[in-house]
Amino acid sequence: WMRRGTHTVSLSLSELLEMAHDRGLVDWEHQPVHHATMEDLDLEKVKTYLARRSTSDRQASRFKDLERVLIGMECAVRTKDGKVVPTNAGMLFFGYAPQEHIIQSDVACVLFRETVGASRYADRRIITGTLQELIDGAEVFLSRYIAVGAKVEGFKRIDIPEYSLEVLREALINAVVHRDYSKR
Repeated sequence: WMRRGTHTVSLSLSELLEMAHDRGLVDWEHQPVHHATMEDLDLEKVKTYLARRSTSDRQASRFKDLERVLIGMECAVRTKDGKVVPTNAGMLFFGYAPQEHIIQSDVACVLFRETVGASRYADRRIITGTLQELIDGAEVFLSRYIAVGAKVEGFKRIDIPEYSLEVLREALINAVVHRDYSKR
């Protein structure tokens, strides 16, 4: 129930789901993707990720059953009828086209001509793909427009970007990783 003005009314379904999500009762990341199948995941991306994780041939053998590994990483779940389907997290990390299933998961990069909020912009890119591809695409966009100065020490030129690349990277990764993808 919720108080609205002088009345007490029951929560709508969307309000109830939002409250459950906000209170940690429902993990959106672990929910199955609506109308998705394992064919929507790029298993080559999964194999590449697992190859980077495994440092020895002995460990690599643990990763032969990709469905089991994806379930263990909570990137897939087994439904009541026994089918294995990707979770929202699995789609964001390994999907062929995550935005086909999670439409709100793109990144919009905009270079404004004037102050922020102005109606005119010089460049605009909508970046799509997995979380890593979103970060990489936004990095390319940012690096294209960061002014770089230089100073000379001895016979070496040292580039000095207008903004700290470490700070921009941290802000970008935080924005992509900590975003609430459950809200359209």
